[in-house]
Amino acid sequence: MERDFIPVMNCHEFLNSNKQKKMSEQSYTTGTKMGTLAGTLTIILANITKADLLKTIILAALGALVSFVVSLLLKNVMKRWKRKPPV
Repeated sequence: MERDFIPVMNCHEFLNSNKQKKMSEQSYTTGTKMGTLAGTLTIILANITKADLLKTIILAALGALVSFVVSLLLKNVMKRWKRKPPV
C-alpha cells in the first residue's frame, strides 16, 4: 500500500512563498489571535481560586441587591416629592 507524499516546505520556502509585507502592513493571522486569546484565558482560569470565585459571586449579588434597594427608595422619595404641594 503506497502512501501519498505530501511535500513539506522548510521555513525559508514558506517565508518566500508568501508576499513579504512591510512592517506597518503586517497583521496577525486568525491562528495567532486565537492562540493568544486561548493562552490568556488559560492563564486567567488557572489562577482563579474557588475563594476568589465565591467572593466575586457574593459581591455581585450584594451589589445587585443594594442597587435594587436604592432604586426602590429613590422611587418612593420621588413619589412623595411630587405629591407635596409647593409651599
